[in-house]
Amino acid sequence: MRTTNGWSGTSGNDPARPPEATEFETLGRVRLKLWFFAAASVVAVLVGLPGWTQCALVATTLLIPIAVAVHSGWSQALLVVLPRPGGEPTRRSRREPHKAHAR
Repeated sequence: MRTTNGWSGTSGNDPARPPEATEFETLGRVRLKLWFFAAASVVAVLVGLPGWTQCALVATTLLIPIAVAVHSGWSQALLVVLPRPGGEPTRRSRREPHKAHAR
């Protein structure tokens, strides 16, 4: 059965139902967005875009760590702004070595 907004009212594995936003993005992806908005803010100032555009970009840059802190805590927000000294482990470093390469 369809409702007025087009989505069915049933729960479970209904393909017509929109996915729930239960997972948060990885810190690497959030860090990339933070750096993108920071760079866009600097470019907006250098190019001389209107003040409201500059304010919107700077506000978004400042609000990204705050949003992470609200969702995951200040320790995660600090990891977005200041990554760990040793860096985050990559996928390859987390896997066990292949038996052919281990000696």
